[in-house]
Amino acid sequence: MFKETQKRILSMALLHEKMQQQDDTHKGVDVQEYFNTLITELIKSYAVGKDIRSEINIDVLELDMDTLTPLGLIVNELITNSLKYGFVERNKGLVIVQIKQLSKNSFEMLIGDDGVGFSLAENHENLGTKLIRIFIKQLNRSIVLLNEPGTMYKIIFQKGSLN
Repeated sequence: MFKETQKRILSMALLHEKMQQQDDTHKGVDVQEYFNTLITELIKSYAVGKDIRSEINIDVLELDMDTLTPLGLIVNELITNSLKYGFVERNKGLVIVQIKQLSKNSFEMLIGDDGVGFSLAENHENLGTKLIRIFIKQLNRSIVLLNEPGTMYKIIFQKGSLN
């Protein structure tokens, strides 16, 4: 449980670091760089001895902290789940995060893996799943499991939609 908490803190620390850089350079947080760094660190921590690659495709976005914070924590939880459960008895795999802008304030995030498959509904009692549901609720959105190989979720969200 301590290690899990450390990973959640890592997500927040990375975001804080990016915010500090934003203050220093007067630029917005580079969302692509933030998620690249977060996912790279998660893979280093959870996929020791495995060849897990990441595919991160994120439109150039300006997201406010009220949106980026829960998104970062959702990505942290879902990628952690992928790394812990998606590649059981497999030494290779792929984790995917895609965010594209649908309209001025509307975005779509696809997040998942090409692993053995996992469902939030099957694991509704663990802390990570409860946290994901809380963060999704903060964004006033829902999460949908797509019918694809591995595990792939779709989240539609809006900038500044925090409750």
